[in-house]
Parts: sequence; C-alpha cells; structure tokens
Amino acid sequence: SGRVWVGTVGGVAVFDPTEYQSDSVSKRLWIEAHLLGDTGHKPFKPGMHLPYGRNSVVFQFALLSFLHGNESRYRVQRVGADREPSPWTADDTMVYRDLPAGNYVFKIWGRDYAGNISEPRTIAFTVDPAPWKTWWSLLLLTLLAGLVTYGLVRLRFATLRRREKDLQNLVNTQTAELAATNEKLRQLSYSDALTGVANRRRFNEALTSEWRRSKRSGVPCSLIVVDIDNFKTLNDTFGHQAGDWYLVAVAKALKAASPRAGDFVARIGGDEFAVLLPDTSLEGAVKVAEEIARSVAAIHPPQTGGLYPASVTVSCGVASNDVPMMSEMDLLKLADQRLYRAKDQGRNRVVFQPEGSDSRG
Repeated sequence: SGRVWVGTVGGVAVFDPTEYQSDSVSKRLWIEAHLLGDTGHKPFKPGMHLPYGRNSVVFQFALLSFLHGNESRYRVQRVGADREPSPWTADDTMVYRDLPAGNYVFKIWGRDYAGNISEPRTIAFTVDPAPWKTWWSLLLLTLLAGLVTYGLVRLRFATLRRREKDLQNLVNTQTAELAATNEKLRQLSYSDALTGVANRRRFNEALTSEWRRSKRSGVPCSLIVVDIDNFKTLNDTFGHQAGDWYLVAVAKALKAASPRAGDFVARIGGDEFAVLLPDTSLEGAVKVAEEIARSVAAIHPPQTGGLYPASVTVSCGVASNDVPMMSEMDLLKLADQRLYRAKDQGRNRVVFQPEGSDSRG
C-alpha cells in the first residue's frame, strides 16, 4: 500500500505518504529599518523625513518561516528607482548609502523553502534636500548677511573689549568640564561594566588602603574570594546570556550579604569575585561567606524550560590578617589558596582553616 513500517523500542511506527500535507502557506515577513550608524532602537517610521547628511539607510528583514530558515530567500526593489526587483538572494540586509533627495518606497518580498512567496512589505520615506537648496534658506542667508554686516559695524569696538573677558570665561568653563569628564572617566575605569561592582584595578587599590589602615589601627581585615562553580560548563551548555545573568545575580547577592558601609565587593576575574571586609575577624568573615553561599544557592533563574540552569553554587576561600603577613598580597594569596582547596574538595563550600583542617560545606 506504499506505507513504511518501522519497529521501535515503543512498538511499531508507520509512515503513510498519502497523509502527508505539503507546505503551501505564505509566511509573515518582518522588516526593520534604521539610519546607518544608529543602534536601531529608535523606530524608523514609514513616511519619515531624513535630514541632509543622514541619508544612508539600513534595512534588515527576516521571513518568519521557523522551518529550513537557511533556505529563505529575499528580493528587494526601490519603487521608482529600480526598474524591477532584484534577483532572489539569501542576504537579509540591504544598505543604501548617500541617497539623493527625493521620495522613496522600499519594497521587500520573502520566499520560504517550499517556494511560498510572502505578501510584499513596503516602507516609504523622504530624503530632504540640503538646507541651502531651499528657498527659505536663501532668504534667511540674505537676511543674516545683512544683520551680520550691520552688527559688525556697530559692535566692532565693543567686541574687541569683550573678547578678553569671553576668552577667559570660556577657558574657565572648559577647564571645569574637563575636570568633570576626567572624574567621570576615572569612576568608569573603576567599575565592572557587566555587574556594576568594582573591577580588579579598584580592588587592588582598596585592598592596599584597607591593609595599611588595618596595620595602623591594629584591627583585623578579612577577605573572601568567591568563584562560581562549573561556570565554564554553564557557559558552554546554556550560552553566555545565561552566564552573564548569573554573574550579575551573584554580584547582587554578594552586595546584599555585605551591607556595611565599609564592605567592598569587586569582580576580579571572569567568574571570580572578592569581598573585602574591614574591621572583621575571621569568624565574622566566615559567617558572611556562608550567607553568600546560601544566597547564591537560592537564586532563581528568570526563565524555565532549560534556557537557564536551575541554580548555581559558589566556592569561597576566607582569610584574615590576624596571623602575621608580609603584605596585602599575602592575604589575597591565602584566600585564593583556600578557594582552590574548596574547589578541590568538591565545590559549594567555605574553606577558612589552615591546610589539613576540615572545611565547612
């Protein structure tokens, strides 16, 4: 009868070609446009006017086929400028650079793997002429030239007297703006762009400063080095979007677990963080580390369905300068060594005692 029978672990499966239905439905066509050099977040509204100097347009489109998407093909046409549509191609982007002034209609068709052609989509827009080519600009330039000539005659001597004062004011203003910009850049150079906490450079400065203050005052200073367990596997399995989400979530958990004004959280590596705790003994730092481990384990992913891992854990190495040390780098090295002991002992634990002692899971 032309049917195919196949034995499977669940029984017998049958395929009947007479019941197969071919795909004959045209698909929706998605299109987005933005000015060349823009991010594309601002919508390119049909009928909009492009000002002079912003006359390069990027069109991006996609056929919502959801099946054999790599076999989708497109053709485009500028109505009135192109005599006929372009040949079918797999390109999903069209760039028009330096369009001359005029009215345009961009038209796009999509064809899926089965040969179904979508309804064409169109976007109409206008490229405005150069300002000096309009009648009102010529009139304005004529009036402006007359006013400038009149003003130069009347204000020649007054301009010379004010020139020195204006230049001094300009220097003062630019100096203040430059100082503000430099301060903003300095702050940006101290922050981790993804998580918003301090970066490694800022951490090194804070560690040195707190170390010296601890030595002067005689109060302890503790450090927790935190590493997300199996983070590379998380990235490889669920993608960098999931990895970045958990980096931000862990940073928030670290900040919530160390709320004092002097507590300091920094991202010092790819998936490695540090929590600097001034005026804190080793015992107090261990409590903070255990709170961090609990908070991270309780993080719930924003999506289900396997797009994100159900949960993550962290390993923590804790150290304090309540034992003799040569420098702040010794404190960091000790905390780092205990972190790697925590990972060697099975991860998801806090190590704070000398080597050979039990850790706290």
